Amino acid sequence: MIELSGLRKVYPSPDGDVVALDGIDLTVERGTVHGIVGRSGAGKSTLIRCLTGLERPTAGTVTVDGVTISDLAENRLRTARRKTGMVFQHVNLLDSRTIADNVAYPLEVAGVRRAQRAARVAELLDLVDLGHRASAYPAQLSGGQKQRVGIARALATEPAVLLCDEPTSALDGETTRQILGLVSDLRDRLGITVVVITHEPSVVRETCDAATLLEHGRIVQSGALAQVVTQVGSPLSRALVPVPDVPPGRRRRLVEAVFATDAVSTATAFGAVAALGDDVEVLSATVEPLGTLRVGRLLVDTPQERTDEVVALLRAAGLDPLAAPAADDAGQEVA
Repeated sequence: MIELSGLRKVYPSPDGDVVALDGIDLTVERGTVHGIVGRSGAGKSTLIRCLTGLERPTAGTVTVDGVTISDLAENRLRTARRKTGMVFQHVNLLDSRTIADNVAYPLEVAGVRRAQRAARVAELLDLVDLGHRASAYPAQLSGGQKQRVGIARALATEPAVLLCDEPTSALDGETTRQILGLVSDLRDRLGITVVVITHEPSVVRETCDAATLLEHGRIVQSGALAQVVTQVGSPLSRALVPVPDVPPGRRRRLVEAVFATDAVSTATAFGAVAALGDDVEVLSATVEPLGTLRVGRLLVDTPQERTDEVVALLRAAGLDPLAAPAADDAGQEVA
């Protein structure tokens, strides 16, 4: 569905070139929700502008739904963009237009006839549960309702891909959950492919099938969510299922383990730890919902001489364990 190959974007500046994207190779599978995660300056915004054709890459190619948009002339690019809908952090609705007229705007630009526009707008507003607010104006809507209008507008031209740029960062927790639920529902009902740009791990946990971590314009880690979160010690695993706090005064060896409950039940995981013996202590544990999965993370304090044995036993039970560096008598890590 989406293929990025050798994608590189460089911005010239008086102080030297700024490399925003540096050799990005990425595949987003059709019908999935794919999260692009990273801090400010990681290259997320540049990536999404390349996906929409608003930025031409310095090198590499961008292919969306079988069309290499990075090679298209401007007139053909405008047509190709109709297959990509965009949801922004700030919806930027036209205050002088009703909600229905805001949603209709892309259809007007595309030259769709009035009767067809009206039918499509009614369908879209029902899809986002705002059919009863068609004649309202933006000032009369809540932040979550405005974002729903933005989603409906993005779907007006029946795109194959929906790009969401920080769609919930300005919303409260409950409204965020509602919007993320709507995005997932639309993917299921319409079969569209969704790319979500975010800096919030909770958005990826609740919505995405796969995730990519960007740092300094490069991919640090990428893969299906169930795969990346169960890679103990990996950046996405630690971001999406945070390591529980370690009590102070640790004097032995710390072993961290993760597991997905579709493969290993919580009872099995904790039973495996209990069977290790009284000299192995559970310091902390957490189980987090992750889409349709639940992912657990354990931290256990282990005698130094039993570290390899404990790691092997946890791995045999289906967990993915990793021993931390050894600690000295004062509880400090040593090389």
